[in-house]
Amino acid sequence: PRDRGGGPPLPPDPIYRTIFENTGTAMTLAEEDTTISLCNEEFARLAGLPRSEIEGRRSWTEFVHPDDLPRMREYHRLRRLDPAAAPRGYEFRFLRARGEIRNMRITTDVIPGTKRSVASLLDITELKQKEEAVRVAEAYYRAIFEAANDAIFVHDPETGRILDVNPKMTEMYGYTAAEARRLTVEDLSAGVPPYTQQEAMVRFRKAAAGEPQLFEWLARDRKGRLFWVEVNLKRAALGGRNTLLAVVRDITVPKEIQARLEEERERFRVTLASIGDAV
Repeated sequence: PRDRGGGPPLPPDPIYRTIFENTGTAMTLAEEDTTISLCNEEFARLAGLPRSEIEGRRSWTEFVHPDDLPRMREYHRLRRLDPAAAPRGYEFRFLRARGEIRNMRITTDVIPGTKRSVASLLDITELKQKEEAVRVAEAYYRAIFEAANDAIFVHDPETGRILDVNPKMTEMYGYTAAEARRLTVEDLSAGVPPYTQQEAMVRFRKAAAGEPQLFEWLARDRKGRLFWVEVNLKRAALGGRNTLLAVVRDITVPKEIQARLEEERERFRVTLASIGDAV
């Protein structure tokens, strides 16, 4: 290429040329006036243009989103005053020839003894899309987590440690979220067989192995009050890690109603039996 940057042209050494052409990422050489003096086929493919329409004819600024351009122009200026004054790596939005926007990670630096810079561009669009999908999913999860009318515990599947709780849990058990994360299942249970840490770990291991657990449990709140809950325990991937999700519903009132119904049935049975004996 012609020298617009006050330095020597790219060395003709075939090793450097081979690396430049086959590195797997889009690469360019840019002059001080921002002209792209050389690019590889990967950059041409990314840009959506033949190399003949890029090399010596276009500025790298034509491939930068307008909102990112002032920042990158300043980096370009600072890098030629002092290479350490501008970051070597950062993200920006790349404009293809037909207007498509791609998210890129660029690594760039000035070639020693010249005003020319070499840049390597990695397309991270799919990665950014996945990150955004995870962010949206986590936002939905958090909204449901916060608004749920059942207590929710997030547990470490190996140790059973409480990683997180929702507001309903703090209301139901009387602990703050920070306090709850320091507790064990035993602290929140009746503490007598079968409502113990040991029995809880048996349930955890089954759930961690992919066998969902649905069971009743005698719980204890901060004041020592015992109450009945129904626990739905299953494996869940949250924030990129494996966890156990325990959805806990207070069933004390239904259990009391059921107990009273059973008492009434028994009383009725005894009454019928006594009437039969009298007859």
